[in-house]
Amino acid sequence: MKRAFILLICLLPFIGGCMNNLEYIFNSDDANILAPVSDENGVILVFDDKDCNGGFQLLTHMVLDKMGLTSKMKSWDKDGLDAVAAVINDQSLLENYVNGDNVYLWPEIDFEKYSLVIGCYYATSGGQQVHNQRLIPKKESLQLYLEIKDLGGTADIRTRFFGALFPRVPDLPVDAHLWNNR
Repeated sequence: MKRAFILLICLLPFIGGCMNNLEYIFNSDDANILAPVSDENGVILVFDDKDCNGGFQLLTHMVLDKMGLTSKMKSWDKDGLDAVAAVINDQSLLENYVNGDNVYLWPEIDFEKYSLVIGCYYATSGGQQVHNQRLIPKKESLQLYLEIKDLGGTADIRTRFFGALFPRVPDLPVDAHLWNNR
């Protein structure tokens, strides 16, 4: 018991530093930390399951599968991953889905000005949703930070899909990080 207490005391500065860093990322006006863009009415351009005529999850899954990322989704526990994401800079990567009465279409996006960042994460409870997103371009990758909030609920779906438009960024691998901010 005494060892556990000493270990906790030793780790507190590191845990506190991590929290402060995440709070900085989501509350900063640092120009290197990108927030999703807003339309002319100030509405942040993010996507979830109700978008694309209710087919956002299917459309996103199709793109992630084409990029080879869905295989990582099947091994959340083994690989220590809790999210996968990709940057899209070309409309040709976004396939629409039409099957009878089911018509799911991606919106037209001006990829000269914007990048679409899409992905999915493993939710540990049914009520978790992406509350906020930030993207930090690095030399060889893009660091995506997702602020997750638990809004309550009992939905059994554990894989959640997300997307947002950001100012144009390079085609680089995306490292996604979750922050469960309760």
